[in-house]
Amino acid sequence: MMNSFLIRYNIWRACMALLLMFSMVGLCLEADADRVFKVLISNNIRSIATDADDVWISTDSGVSRYSQRDSRWTSYTKENGLVSDNVYVVTSDGEEVWFGTDNGVSRYTPAEDKWETYREKDGLIYNKVNCITRDGNYIWIGTDKGLARFDTNINSWAARTHEDGLTTDVIKAIAVEKDSVWVGTEARRDRHSDEWRWREEQRRSGVN
Repeated sequence: MMNSFLIRYNIWRACMALLLMFSMVGLCLEADADRVFKVLISNNIRSIATDADDVWISTDSGVSRYSQRDSRWTSYTKENGLVSDNVYVVTSDGEEVWFGTDNGVSRYTPAEDKWETYREKDGLIYNKVNCITRDGNYIWIGTDKGLARFDTNINSWAARTHEDGLTTDVIKAIAVEKDSVWVGTEARRDRHSDEWRWREEQRRSGVN
């Protein structure tokens, strides 16, 4: 009987440990009360980015931010400044956070609580964004209609499509190394180096 009780007790402890381990994915236990409350804006997570202070989680209903300093959760939607609640990807360098959505790109500066929006009318090659990678002052953005590069120093756009050498216009992944940018498409991977000649678009501020 005692062995049976210990086995059940150990199973219960293991289940509680697993519940706590996965608490950040959708639900979190409140330590001082016997109840559960939500911390994520949605359980449908598209991407996660981290910096020194925060964890940023993009979902189909907006963005959740977890502060590693004070263990506090904050959610952001269109009401706060996002261009769309349907957020596919997020990247952060600690000073700026970039969100790729189905309706353009949002740029957020937490220290100033400042939002900026970029769409096709502002110079973005296409509004549906699949991936974003930061490389110094460059923001590389993959869409269903080609690759975009935004220069944060001068707020200018450049674009590249299959007509310029890409295998296809549907960009699924981007990775940056010292001298090259690797671009993953639906067909195969492409590599950009300084041999590519970028088509510079008209400079636009891209701010609503």
